[in-house]
Amino acid sequence: MTDNRDDILVRKFFEENIKEIEDNGFSRRVMHRLPGRASRTNRIWTLLCALAGIAVFVIFRGWEYLTVCFYDVTADISTTEVQQISPVTLGITLIVLTVLAINSYVLSEE
Repeated sequence: MTDNRDDILVRKFFEENIKEIEDNGFSRRVMHRLPGRASRTNRIWTLLCALAGIAVFVIFRGWEYLTVCFYDVTADISTTEVQQISPVTLGITLIVLTVLAINSYVLSEE
């Protein structure tokens, strides 16, 4: 009971003694002084990494590895019988896909 009364007294004290501090353009001046260089550096670094990734993909013929993987996966799927699929594996797969779909929907709403 005393905790509740103490909370009420503390809240009442702060409500009665609140003081507004004038901004006088301070926030705007601070925002204008923040470094824009870091943003530019990050964009350049991202571009360089993307170009390096594309170069590695082309140099090592990544499309060949992707087609082999795609072929192997489709061949395995076509030879797998439905009776061989574990219900646990199927359940985990459905849960993961559901979570990903919900996450994608929530992120698209923001």
